[in-house]
Amino acid sequence: MKLTETIEENYAEVTGKNNLRIIQTNADPNIEKLLDIYDRSMQRISSANAHDDFLINNVQTDVGSALKYYQSINDPLILSSNLIKEFCFALSSREKEENFEYSGIFLTGLIYRTIKEIKETKFTLITSQFEKKIKFLGKSNNGAEIIIDGDSGNMLGKQMRGGSLYVTGNAYGIIGNNLQGGKITIEKDVLPFNNRWEVQQSTGSVMMHGIIHILGTCRGTIGENMYGGTVIIEKDILGKISEKFQGGIIYANGNITSLPKLRNCKGIIYHKDVQIFPRKRK
Repeated sequence: MKLTETIEENYAEVTGKNNLRIIQTNADPNIEKLLDIYDRSMQRISSANAHDDFLINNVQTDVGSALKYYQSINDPLILSSNLIKEFCFALSSREKEENFEYSGIFLTGLIYRTIKEIKETKFTLITSQFEKKIKFLGKSNNGAEIIIDGDSGNMLGKQMRGGSLYVTGNAYGIIGNNLQGGKITIEKDVLPFNNRWEVQQSTGSVMMHGIIHILGTCRGTIGENMYGGTVIIEKDILGKISEKFQGGIIYANGNITSLPKLRNCKGIIYHKDVQIFPRKRK
């Protein structure tokens, strides 16, 4: 039995649907194989309440099992950064499905498995063709250099430890939560997720090390429970710097809509190259 048939049987068993999807046959065979793996993995990602690290590890396991299977039938799946880039376009066929936003968990796990298999470290993910914003891109990154060509969704670079993420569009939602190393660059703006910035948007929360560099404006809360690292915002801060800013450095190179009660802050804040907190004694 082919892996595709096994996945389709699992899909029917889990969902109770008989009208199974038909994979287009004019695509790169490796793309078709990845779509098969994606469909199986997303069943688990969409329904599980597990921690996102657990789900990313599951994706790596799924891809590893598929590699062994295809090797066993002399039809190997060849992973590469270029294949992942092309796969992003194929994902457009899945955008209408529930929980598509969690595709970032699959893409991130796929990148980490590719690094393990062939030691590539530079990747490009194309997201500009999607209307929905992909969550968890670059989760727990520890050395990969990832360009996101388009927008990113919620939880970009969560618990990242090294490497880099470069977003050519806007970033939505929580950015760099618990960042422990590496660099995140946003070429445009940081915007609220679901238009509720008070709950859904923060930059550098619980950040320990690393750099977040925003070339545009930034909404939401910045530096909440941040203990280290550097946040640079080139244009206006349209949200607020948190009163719970505990450490590290924030550079605000544009206008600041409102400042916190600085007596509660413990980090360093620069506004247009002038240190405004703590104020230097004359």
